[in-house]
Amino acid sequence: MKLKKVAIYLAVASLTAGFASCNDKSVENETILAGSAMVSEFSLRESKALPGIDSVFFTIDQKGMRIYNADSLPLGTRVNALVPSVTTRGASSVEFIVSRPGRPDTIYNYLEENMDSIDFSSENEIKLRIVSIEGQATSLYKVSLNVHKVKGDTLVWRRLDRSTLPSRFQMINEQHSAATADQYYCLTRYQSDYCMARATNPGGTWVYATPQFGFDPDLDSFNATADKLYILDRQGKLYESADNGVTWTATGRTWSYIYGGYGKRLIGSSNATGRWRYVEYPAATESDIPAGFPVRNTSQSVCRSFEMSSSQQMIVVGGRFADGSLSADSWGFDGKTWAKIGRTPVAPRALENMVLVPYFTVRTDSASWVTTSRSVLMAMMGNTADNKLNDTIYVSYDFGMNWTKADKLMQHGNALPARTMAQGFVYNERIYADQSQNKTAVTPLGRGWKTIGRPSWTQVRLADENLYGPVFTGEMVYATKPIDEWDCPYIYLFGGKDSSGQTYNTLFRGVIEWFRFRPLQ
Repeated sequence: MKLKKVAIYLAVASLTAGFASCNDKSVENETILAGSAMVSEFSLRESKALPGIDSVFFTIDQKGMRIYNADSLPLGTRVNALVPSVTTRGASSVEFIVSRPGRPDTIYNYLEENMDSIDFSSENEIKLRIVSIEGQATSLYKVSLNVHKVKGDTLVWRRLDRSTLPSRFQMINEQHSAATADQYYCLTRYQSDYCMARATNPGGTWVYATPQFGFDPDLDSFNATADKLYILDRQGKLYESADNGVTWTATGRTWSYIYGGYGKRLIGSSNATGRWRYVEYPAATESDIPAGFPVRNTSQSVCRSFEMSSSQQMIVVGGRFADGSLSADSWGFDGKTWAKIGRTPVAPRALENMVLVPYFTVRTDSASWVTTSRSVLMAMMGNTADNKLNDTIYVSYDFGMNWTKADKLMQHGNALPARTMAQGFVYNERIYADQSQNKTAVTPLGRGWKTIGRPSWTQVRLADENLYGPVFTGEMVYATKPIDEWDCPYIYLFGGKDSSGQTYNTLFRGVIEWFRFRPLQ
């Protein structure tokens, strides 16, 4: 396999200051000198035990004197017997110094014909000492082979990444959450009092207001379009709010259910005339609902754009039919008509009140050691007709047409109790390599999120010199600043109910581990 060239980061204004004398015998004081005492390429040689290991991309930091793989190897990769490959500008001496706890150092002479394998395990400290061809310059690099401590494709719901729901109430009886184009809303009730919480970041600071309903709201109907909030009262009358849910105005419409927002249009169902009809607001468009379409209790809607459709498509899964039975199908609305898009059931058993979010899966190619992500629709939670809660996550790779059970590492298990009637949203959280810059979210009870890592799933991960910067050619070059911050897609799961109908007063945050790993430059 052809070795990939390595970008060299030379964020140095001058290489004339701070040089150590070649007579300095202290290993710790050795530093990079101009000339041939420099590593221009570093890789690992191909191994039968680890095919493709020579494709792993290594960063050479000429300022920090570090050589490392920014994209860590998968959990469990055996790195105790690997042979390095080093390219210099003609060094007279190339030595690896391996320090082991409680044992004398082992020195490997790289220029010998048969280089021994090196144990790159994390408990060993490895340094690479280079002496220039004329013997007048010496440099010392620290070499690290990073291996993940967790499996990157695991969807995790940490205990530290949860909080109570944003509300002025320490106890709640009901909740429902919705999102406009730029805000997230959490509506809670305790006894006869209501609280509307609002935030631009669901993991950030929430602002509270007291909604002035003037009617008996059905919290489970709370929904939103791109620019307004909507809710039904207990008799099905539709109300709207354009001021973040503080004041509410009657629309003059009577609906039975709200599927969700399609842009600035609200889409729902109505049985006001004794016939089930698709309804829309503010337009007065109506049409009959066929027998195979759920009239209520679908998942929250997700709007997506994709190549097979010329317009955005709103998707819902599951739900309850007019005759009271449940659906296992997925349906799409293209702005004009509804159509059944599911070729396979969402789940083996029909479900209602599921959570539907657009998310990703990741996979590492064992041949190239490159991790890539893939967009999916993710359906989880909900309940069966006999009120059993669903504890399995299902995914669709083709916008809801075909569904399959997600991989084992994406199943939430005991980390996230099964529930129904929850709401989920995906938010791209900005996180930082410097942990001191990570912002702590404020919650009503003073409990904050603990932000942990940082990655970008849009990062192109190809070991190509045109993507990674200049390749060393013998001239001193400068490189771009290493990535210090990136966006990480978190799933925020609001509330929900247990099998007895009790509301969970919790806000969970989940993420696939790989997205928290620092991206490549």
